[in-house]
Amino acid sequence: MVEGNSSPLFRGEALKWRQESWIGSVQWIEPLSGKIAAICTVILVMCMVAYVFLGSYTRRIHASGVMLPPEGLVVAEAGQGGVVASLAVHEGEHVKAGERLFSLDVSSWSEAGATGQKILEGLRTGEALLQTRRQLLQEDAPMELLSLKEELGALQQEYEMLDEQAERDKASLPLIERAMKEMRTAMNTHLVTESQFQSQLYTYVQFMNTQSQTLRTLAEMDGRMSDLRYRIDRHKYKVAEGMNDLDVRLSDIQRQIVQAHEAAVAVINARVDGTVDGIRVTVGQRVSPGQSLVSLLPDKAQLLAELYVNSQAVGFVRPGQKVLLKYAAYPYQRFGLYEGEVVEVTKAPLVERGSYMAGGHAAMGGAPVPRVGGDVYRIRVRPRRDFIIAYGQHEKITPGMAVEADIAIDKRRLYQWLIDPVVSMIDTVKVFSGGNVSVLQSENRGAGK
Repeated sequence: MVEGNSSPLFRGEALKWRQESWIGSVQWIEPLSGKIAAICTVILVMCMVAYVFLGSYTRRIHASGVMLPPEGLVVAEAGQGGVVASLAVHEGEHVKAGERLFSLDVSSWSEAGATGQKILEGLRTGEALLQTRRQLLQEDAPMELLSLKEELGALQQEYEMLDEQAERDKASLPLIERAMKEMRTAMNTHLVTESQFQSQLYTYVQFMNTQSQTLRTLAEMDGRMSDLRYRIDRHKYKVAEGMNDLDVRLSDIQRQIVQAHEAAVAVINARVDGTVDGIRVTVGQRVSPGQSLVSLLPDKAQLLAELYVNSQAVGFVRPGQKVLLKYAAYPYQRFGLYEGEVVEVTKAPLVERGSYMAGGHAAMGGAPVPRVGGDVYRIRVRPRRDFIIAYGQHEKITPGMAVEADIAIDKRRLYQWLIDPVVSMIDTVKVFSGGNVSVLQSENRGAGK
């Protein structure tokens, strides 16, 4: 066997390794921090994926407005121009309907002073005199009636006495006439002298005159008693007529007083029961006709947050949605947010509210909404509580208080928000693609048939 043609017993790599074994073997060392970082990275990715698929995001709109009752505030206005003479109420005071709020001095002036006041004083003096006369008439009426009845009673007694005298005279008259006949016969037979007969005749004439006078007196007394009975029967009507006449005169002078008072002092009264809120004038200030003086919050009126947004923000707002309210007078960073609920959303824009700042800004875009001219919608929100807890005290929400609100309008998963652009683009492509166009054309042909 030739030595050059024989194959080696060991592989070349093994021989080489034996020759280089004295250098040492290579070891792969993996540090522990790398494993931890890899594990943490995997966990973080899994959490992000889980958050994207399980988490949700609520889209909100921001709105601003004021606190007002649904029926609105009752505003007291000046009926005519003048100067505020007196203020009868204070801020926060409760008033009844018809109670005085303000007095305005609207009278003209002359050298003698306020002309209206002078006229008013004269009319009030006349009214006082008529009132006194009416009171005297009312008090004197029973006494006058009693006097008439007493006079009638006295006349009746006197009438009865005279009537008895007349009856006696009537009974005595035949006797006297018989005596006169006998005296005449005796004179004719010269039993009595003529002078004795004349004396007896004179007595007879006197008796007849007395009887005639008694009968006339009885007739006069009967007439007087009839008159007294008539006056007694008509007394209450006479008194009522006198009272009515005085009432008419009082009514006329009171009307003149009202007219003079309107020419001198204008009184502003409360039209409803409520709480005074927002006094806008002070004593001595001149006001013009129609100027607002004070506003009243009617009793039992519930304050609602009137929020104003534009059409971009109102589309997804519905009654029943939850709202977080922030009151400008009580910063939410210190006093927190307060819950509310949407109770009303207008379907048409309020042109008259165009001057309000509507809408705030959308939570997604963050761009402020500009001031609009007429495209404003109203959202009414009922607060869960009508008070604010400030430093442990319940502070009542007052009308006109500025308020801001965040309204939740849409809640979806995060991945839905992420794929929305893709879905929108796919829908757009489908709408404008040829297949959908042909489908639309076939549908139109079917509808035509």
